[in-house]
Amino acid sequence: KVRDNTELTRLQANEILSAEIITTPGVQYGSSVGAVIRLHTIRKRGQGMSGSFYTDYSQGHVPIGNEGISLNYRTGGLDIFVKGDFAEINNHLTSIHSQDIYASSDWNQSTENKSKQTYRTFNGELGFNYEIDEDQSFGMRYMPGTNIGNAHTTNEGTTLILQDGKEVDHLYARQQTDAHTGWWQAANGYYNATFGKCNIDFNADYLYGRDRIRQYAENNGTEDATSSNRVRNHLYAAKLLITTPLRKGKLSFGTEETFTNRHDIFLQSGFSADADDRIKQTMFSGFIDYNLPLGKFNILAGLRYEFQQTDYYEKGIHQDGQSPTYRDWIPVVSIRYTSGNWFFALSHRTLKYSPSYDMLTSAVTYQNKYSYRSGDPFLVPQIHRATFFDAGWKWINFSIYYDHSWNMYTSYTRPYDDINHPGVLLFGMASIPHSNRYGSSIVLSPKFGIWQPQLTTGINWFDSHGKIGR
Repeated sequence: KVRDNTELTRLQANEILSAEIITTPGVQYGSSVGAVIRLHTIRKRGQGMSGSFYTDYSQGHVPIGNEGISLNYRTGGLDIFVKGDFAEINNHLTSIHSQDIYASSDWNQSTENKSKQTYRTFNGELGFNYEIDEDQSFGMRYMPGTNIGNAHTTNEGTTLILQDGKEVDHLYARQQTDAHTGWWQAANGYYNATFGKCNIDFNADYLYGRDRIRQYAENNGTEDATSSNRVRNHLYAAKLLITTPLRKGKLSFGTEETFTNRHDIFLQSGFSADADDRIKQTMFSGFIDYNLPLGKFNILAGLRYEFQQTDYYEKGIHQDGQSPTYRDWIPVVSIRYTSGNWFFALSHRTLKYSPSYDMLTSAVTYQNKYSYRSGDPFLVPQIHRATFFDAGWKWINFSIYYDHSWNMYTSYTRPYDDINHPGVLLFGMASIPHSNRYGSSIVLSPKFGIWQPQLTTGINWFDSHGKIGR
């Protein structure tokens, strides 16, 4: 499983044997996985030392560069490798937005902002693979990484504040954020074996990372706010998958476990309140699915059970009301018919998305004099039950879907404190109890010689029922 997207950056095109797109993945992939891309890499052969070097450069408004080197030594069934990747990233963003809020007065906040971000990273990889024989192999790898120096972000722009249609402030705001990650550590081990017609696939992961972030903000040239964050993250994960033939089909079953621990300390200069949050989460899963080909039909049915327990601490004190336990059944059913150039597919599945750490934080961070941002520790997982129908013929593809969701996440803006801080907006998160999404699309991709244009058209509807309040 790719847990760091820089792994894909370091993977070269000539190392990929094939790519497989799974639009209806089985329950072995977890409740939050909507689709899967499986990359099958080449099995490198030969003995002795080999290596490669790459570099790439892209230019938009600002330049981005990346370069890396890899070395391999193979002898017998042993493959030892070491890799290094350096990157220089520059991002530039210009935004214009307007926000209205209705409290004891009607407020309008219009902002024009420019953001620049610069950082340099190093990612390394050291490990080995060992083939015991043609049916068994195991390996381990260690992946350190760090930001070289600080990741520096500058935001500057103007904000116009209107109260009941009258200008009350026009300010120039500037923020500087410096983040230093230190070294992050990751390790992975695997074992894969085939005994007769039964395959065993085991993976285990460990991740550790820490960030130290400092922020400085000024308005019209005067310091207005400072803050600092210290964050530490731990993750332990393991997955066991067993696959075996059963009659005419294939049976897959196994378990997956994930343990996370995050500690976030937030200190500020007086514009809000300090925060000391720790979130521990334990997840156990068991799953089983069966894939059965029947002539021109292919049937998949699976069921996954998830136990998820969260422990939330504020300043070391356990918060019972913010420490829920969930037990969920996640089914997947699909049937596909293929005949010549035609195919038809019908599927129904359940998806579950848990809120991110940023969405759960209780810290109120500073954006400018009139904008703060926070999370909501009371957010619960978002559940989707979705049905899809797809059909196609040669270069014509048609799809239709219906998705009902519970507790869909949405951004939410409200007055921060209309009495003591009039005009200040708090940007946060909330849940919509019930939502419906449905729609259809058609894709045409005919081929004319070396050209293959693609035309996509679709229509989507969305309706929700919710009342946000506290």
